[in-house]
Amino acid sequence: MLIDPTAARCFRLTFGVGVATLVAYGAALPLGYLLILIVLALLAAPVPPPGPKGTIGLVVITVMMALYGMLLGPVLDYVPVAGVLLSLCGVALAAVVSNRPGMAIVGTLMILSSTIIAVFAAQSSAAAAALVRIILSAMVGAVIIAQLAHALFPEPPVPLAPGTGSRHGSIDRLDRVAKRPHHAAAADRRADQSSRLHHAADEGRIAVAASR
Repeated sequence: MLIDPTAARCFRLTFGVGVATLVAYGAALPLGYLLILIVLALLAAPVPPPGPKGTIGLVVITVMMALYGMLLGPVLDYVPVAGVLLSLCGVALAAVVSNRPGMAIVGTLMILSSTIIAVFAAQSSAAAAALVRIILSAMVGAVIIAQLAHALFPEPPVPLAPGTGSRHGSIDRLDRVAKRPHHAAAADRRADQSSRLHHAADEGRIAVAASR
């Protein structure tokens, strides 16, 4: 049964966040709120969740952002001013990236790497590595939950308005005229010529009556 697109999106968001909350706090996951935030970012975007290739791409991006955060940690420790400036640049770049459609999750990862991971790495590289593992597991779990939500509440197809099958409605009309049978086109031409003759005859009678 098809449902309204707005209702389907609300159901997906509610279902995904509910399942993520149940898994995160029911299983007592460390930093369980990360799973909820990532699910929220995936389901709030007006695009379907990433598939297998997209998930691999997200994992690669997460690893790259984690490396950036772990490299930023020693800078924060030994050169605090430069580290803070680099962290602010990372947050500003994340804000720009997040404004693009479907890039909210990438912006979230950039913010995490520029702030939380960098601070953990400044204190302990082992703690930063453990945080990266938690983020990776939360990312994979969030993609699975988002895929399940989209499977249960799919996006209904949007019906096309008449005349929108091509770029312009006039092109559709020209296509329909071109596909008409030859005899139908000939009949149209004869009817047009007949109407022109009748019109000319009427004008002639009007002119004769006016001259009298």
